[in-house]
Parts: sequence; structure tokens; C-alpha cells
Amino acid sequence: MRLIITSFLVSLLLTGLPKKGNEYSDVQFQKQVEFGTNNEIIVGDVTALSVDAKGQVFIADGTQTTIHIFSPDGTYIQSMGREGKGPGEFSAITFNTSIEIHQDKLFITDTQTFFPHRAHVFSLQDFSFDYTLKLLAENRGDYEELKGHYPKRVIPQKDGTFLVSYHKTPHQYKDSTSYIKYYVQDIFGKIVSGPIFKQKDRTNLTYLVKDEYPYIAIHSFPFFGKTILDISEDEYLYALKSKEFKIDIYDSNGGYLRSIEHKFENRIFSKSKVLDRYKETDYGYNLGDGVALKMIEQAENLPEIWPAIDHMFIDDENRIWVSTIVDNDEVYEWWILDNSGELIHKFEWPRNQPIQTVRNNKLYTIEENPKTFEKEVVQYQILMNE
Repeated sequence: MRLIITSFLVSLLLTGLPKKGNEYSDVQFQKQVEFGTNNEIIVGDVTALSVDAKGQVFIADGTQTTIHIFSPDGTYIQSMGREGKGPGEFSAITFNTSIEIHQDKLFITDTQTFFPHRAHVFSLQDFSFDYTLKLLAENRGDYEELKGHYPKRVIPQKDGTFLVSYHKTPHQYKDSTSYIKYYVQDIFGKIVSGPIFKQKDRTNLTYLVKDEYPYIAIHSFPFFGKTILDISEDEYLYALKSKEFKIDIYDSNGGYLRSIEHKFENRIFSKSKVLDRYKETDYGYNLGDGVALKMIEQAENLPEIWPAIDHMFIDDENRIWVSTIVDNDEVYEWWILDNSGELIHKFEWPRNQPIQTVRNNKLYTIEENPKTFEKEVVQYQILMNE
């Protein structure tokens, strides 16, 4: 059991949000439970997580190719799935793996190479395997615009269908423009409608590495921005382009409804500062020694400003959580909005402790244990003063 009994509060004062006259509202976070390696289980590389309505925590372990299940108090329950190619088995669990909870089912994508080709469905009642959902639609050839595209994210819908995002691999579109396309598929993996929605995919930099075995390095740096999509529990689509603080809201069929906008002063982009920071942190080491720095040095299409937003998600109370990019490289400034778009709270949070989700008024992060240096999931109770 990893329950933490402590009076320590991570108290983060808001920056200038007036509430009720001249008063200021604040939000606090009380660290409560850690989910990870303990006397019963070893948790490897934490790649994804999800939390159900009961507070049970599901952790995708990329090292052991399985999903670990913990009770709300941190007690280990069991694991489900293992490495393999059969029903309920995973070819691999990576940072592209997603865990979606819908009604009494758990949907976990099974990654093959860069993209998942299927999703395994498990019961939340007894964690038994239910069925495998095919993602790569057999009738995708009927859609000319899907040529070269592969499924990545699957979002269950109330009517029993699934919203599936299709992407091109970065090696396919490199410096050109590509779009993420969302289609509706049935339980048999057949496309029944779409695309109901499109978003511009990430911008890449490329660099020819003239090594003993030459290769082209392709990478999308965070200063280029990205498009983000999340779905509320009432199945509205919340979409944004991270360059500005503007969230467009659509119905489940992709019909535009309204927008939420807030004034935000984007951070100025400095090539020299970025190079110094990336050199200090060894950013992009997996691309090759010094390759990330060379890509930036030779790039001709660098932006003048940073994006406004790094991440966005909708919690189970339909509140909107948005992390904004500020001058401090160590933190994000998070904004909490209500469903109408009104700003409720602001707070700063360390970048190296990324917030993953909020459920049952509890916030979940991925952090490094200072004693073991292993990644674990940490739960905080949210205390809001209205």
C-alpha cells in the first residue's frame, strides 16, 4: 500500500485571477497516494495511465508489456495482458499506447511499429478480456484521402461506434503538410462515416546524418506547436491549435458550435536560448549525438514565438485544463476553465511532473521517485477555494 498520510500541501497561489470583488481565488494540491513499484509488483516504463469512476488506476508498462491495476489507496490488484499476438495480448506497449475508459469497458491500443493496429477491450467488472477491436479498417481503400494513413487513437462513442484518428508517418510527409483525419468505425472495424473532422499534423525538421550508415532524422520540436483534440463525457469535441489560446468546440458529428478564447502573450522564441537549453538537457539524444542541435541550427523555418499551449484535456466534471508555455523553462502555467470557458484558477506546475488526468477531483501525474529514480503515478487531492 502506498497511501501517504501527510499534512504537506503543494499550495500554488493564482496569478491575478479576481473572484468575488477584490478577492483572489487559490487552488491547493495535497499529495495522497503513489502508484508504482512496491513489495508486490515491479512497474517498469510508465507510458500511459487512466483512472475509472471508482478511482482504480490503470498503468501501461512498456517494459513488461502489460497493464497494472491498482486500487484507489495504492494497493496492487493485478495485471492484465501480456506480450504476444493473441487475443488480449500486446505486440508492444509504447508512448503511442492509449487507454480509454468508456462505460464498463477498458480500451487499450496494441502498438505495431509506429501505429496501433488494434485495441483490446477488457471488462472493468472483473478485468477479464472481452474482445479485440480492429482499427485498420478493411474498407479504407474506399477513401482516397486515407491513402498512406494509419489509425492511432480510438475513442468509444455512446452509440457503440468508435471515433478513430488516421495519420501519416512523419517519414511519409516530412516537410510537407499533412492532416489528422477522424473517421467513425463500427465494432467490426469498418468505416461508416467520415472524415467528420480534420486537424493539421505536426511540423517536422529533417536532417541527413552522414554516418557509416546514413539516415534521415525527422523530428517535431515543441516550439512548432501542435493540434490537440479531447472529448468531453457528453461527446463534444474540444480542438485547438496550440499557437494561440483558442479552443473550438464541435458536436459529435464535427459540426462547429462555439469557441473559447483568452488573451495570452506568447513567449518570444530565441534560437540561441533554445540551443543552449537543449545542449544542457541533452534534448533529442535518441536522434543521434548532436543531431537535434544541428537540425535547429540549419533550419530556415523557425518560429518567432513559442506556442501558447502545451497540453489540454477535459476532466470528468467537464472542466477544461490547459497548460500554457511561460518564460520559466521549469514549469507550465496551468489554467482551469469551466465549461463556458470562464477562468476558474491558475497555478504553476513542474514540467518534469506532467499532469496526465483529473478524475473524482483528484489529479494524477507521472513523477520520478527521488529514492529509487523509477517513474510512478502520483495522486493529489484538489482543494479549490471558490
